[in-house]
Amino acid sequence: MTWTIRTDRDFDRAMRKLDRQVSPVRAGGVGLLTGAYQGLYFVSVVAVGVTVSTVVSLGLAPVLLTGVTSLRTRTAPSPRAAAVVVAALAGLVLVAGSSGAGITGPHPLLGILTALGSGTAFAAATALGEPLARAADPLAIAAVTTTVATLGNSGGWRKRRGHH
Repeated sequence: MTWTIRTDRDFDRAMRKLDRQVSPVRAGGVGLLTGAYQGLYFVSVVAVGVTVSTVVSLGLAPVLLTGVTSLRTRTAPSPRAAAVVVAALAGLVLVAGSSGAGITGPHPLLGILTALGSGTAFAAATALGEPLARAADPLAIAAVTTTVATLGNSGGWRKRRGHH
């Protein structure tokens, strides 16, 4: 295994390449979806508990992606793809179930709905981000999308009242 140290020059080069090869709208969309799924996930954890939030939000994304791919290609998932999704979901349920915790939050319906929103946003970010992953440096993509996610979740896009 070889380790390399990235320099500021490497990062600058990667960011310039990202700027040339990737749509800023796509990168911004992935960032906003990333912020949405993170924000919704943590609301869900408070409302329903970490076990249910994790199983629902992380379990929903591969199911949605497999379903959308099947609809788009007008073919059923391959047996291998179906087996991977089933195995992943079973593993997630087993790990979450072994924690011994169930619905522990004060607002189960809100928690489940926000977990569903989180899983949907995660699936959409994954689908929208796939071309980014093929076209550009992963560190540059992470820098751009997480910056957008942070600004979106912090209200950084809006001008604050009373502040100029």
